[in-house]
Amino acid sequence: MTPLSEQRLLDLATVAERTGISPRTWRRIIRAGGITILRIEGCVRIPEESLEEYLASRVIPAREVRRSAGAEEVGKILDEAVARHRGRPRIVR
Repeated sequence: MTPLSEQRLLDLATVAERTGISPRTWRRIIRAGGITILRIEGCVRIPEESLEEYLASRVIPAREVRRSAGAEEVGKILDEAVARHRGRPRIVR
């Protein structure tokens, strides 16, 4: 592991730009303890090596996804999504 003093420290805007994931989502990941950060005088910085490790730990080969999500599981996911939206008010024009 490279010492922190030799690593590039990234702000949330840079991390969001590199990954295509919003800063808000990155804040949620940080709050959940999903990634190692540095907090210096209220500024959040993510060491480049920490970002690479986090992203590498999230890689799932496409074949595994297809095999693990059978038709029954996909149906359950869709049913949950529909159930979440049932109680919401609808805008009628």
